[in-house]
Amino acid sequence: MVVEETIKAIKETEVQAEQIVKDAEQQCAQILEKAGEDALALKVEREKEANRKADKLKEDAKAEGDQFAAEASKRVEQDIEQLKNLAQKKKEDVAKMIVSQLI
Repeated sequence: MVVEETIKAIKETEVQAEQIVKDAEQQCAQILEKAGEDALALKVEREKEANRKADKLKEDAKAEGDQFAAEASKRVEQDIEQLKNLAQKKKEDVAKMIVSQLI
């Protein structure tokens, strides 16, 4: 009778041990799955953040480029105006010279 109880106790212990192993394997699989999901979510968030930063840098660069272009355009317009004024003055000088030589 004692032997049968011992064998029964051993079998119950083996069943419990197998269940503990199965539970541990299942828990391990769940932990790994969660870690994978967390890693993917983190990767996606980092990519979004990198894209936001890149977009901000592009916007800043465009704004700076637009400002530079506007300033350059203004300087070119000023140079053109100066050249027109100079050309008008030279034209007047030439006209005066021609008139003075005709007289």
